Amino acid sequence: MEEASSQLIEKIDPDPPQPQKPKTVYLSSEGDTHLFLSSPNSPDNEPRIVIFVVSSHAMAPVCDAWAHMVMRHVDRCKLEAETVENVDSAADGAVAFVPLPDDDPDGLEVLLNIAHLRFDRMPEKLKFKRLLAVAVLMEKYGVTQMVRPWWQRWLAAVKDKANVPGYEELIYISWAFG
Repeated sequence: MEEASSQLIEKIDPDPPQPQKPKTVYLSSEGDTHLFLSSPNSPDNEPRIVIFVVSSHAMAPVCDAWAHMVMRHVDRCKLEAETVENVDSAADGAVAFVPLPDDDPDGLEVLLNIAHLRFDRMPEKLKFKRLLAVAVLMEKYGVTQMVRPWWQRWLAAVKDKANVPGYEELIYISWAFG
């Protein structure tokens, strides 16, 4: 019976889709926080999972929202480590896990590169959708000042789309960048 059902499944879908491996982006070699993001941005609309390995010490000074978010998870992680192990070894290797299901990975990567002073990874131009994602997250977290050195260059690359149908969000982008 089991063999018959596996043959039927094979006839229906001889090459079933394999789950996607998460993409891991290291922003800090000594990262104490892992940010988990999921986005339907893949070509087949399957969830794309991205894990950012970040430093809570780089993120916390950027904005109050990030400080609260990462420090809350880091503190909880340290507390859990203390209850499981002895106090001496707690917190040394503790890693906090922060789910961010609503954030766009491509947009957040730009902001995290700035926060971690990875200016060599900053793109000269951003495609429209990525620029929109940056604007949304910039507004959400209140980090507009952080992108000031790049925003004019990024907007210049898409300003010719101002009167093109389908680019109405350019109004929001312009507003978000000030």
